[in-house]
Amino acid sequence: MDWRQAILSAIASPEVLFLLLLGALAGLGAEISHPGLIFPGVLGTLCLILFLFASQIIPVNGAGVLLVLLAIGLFAAEVKVQSYGLLTIGGLVAMILGAMMLVDSPLPELRVNVWRLVPAILVFAGFMIAIVRLVIQAQRRRATTGVEGLVGSQGQTETALDPEGWVRVQGELWRARAGERIGAGERISVVSMAGLVLRVQKEA
Repeated sequence: MDWRQAILSAIASPEVLFLLLLGALAGLGAEISHPGLIFPGVLGTLCLILFLFASQIIPVNGAGVLLVLLAIGLFAAEVKVQSYGLLTIGGLVAMILGAMMLVDSPLPELRVNVWRLVPAILVFAGFMIAIVRLVIQAQRRRATTGVEGLVGSQGQTETALDPEGWVRVQGELWRARAGERIGAGERISVVSMAGLVLRVQKEA
């Protein structure tokens, strides 16, 4: 074989076919959960194209692909559901079964050698759980900009509030109103915001 045929032959091996599927799912999943990273999306798209190419040479079983997708769903659910590791174990079993069923061929040389792929499966499982955990933490993190970022913030009065005046919050000057008189230089916290006027109260 020439170099072109050698490369295509390597891509069309059962183990590489399975790794391309994992790479496509991991790359596209990372890009969807963290838009703008670019590299995971490009890598995932490339792996997907190579997987589709290889699947034209090697007969792919749809049930194997569905089991891999089920495994990813179980890994993602592990972060949200307290299953004491049962979902992760179920995901690993589904991933291994998916690898075994991915290639639909009676020829032994065209079957996926699962034992060679166990390290890759474990790494992929950890990667998916870490990605989902980061996404959930980012969603639960308190906003730091806009109205949500200002409410609850502490600051200091620049002028006396009687009932209105000026305060400095997050390094910026804001017009503020208080329900009681607050002298200049007092510590305050933001309760709410109406337009460009902050509703504040004196820090206890």
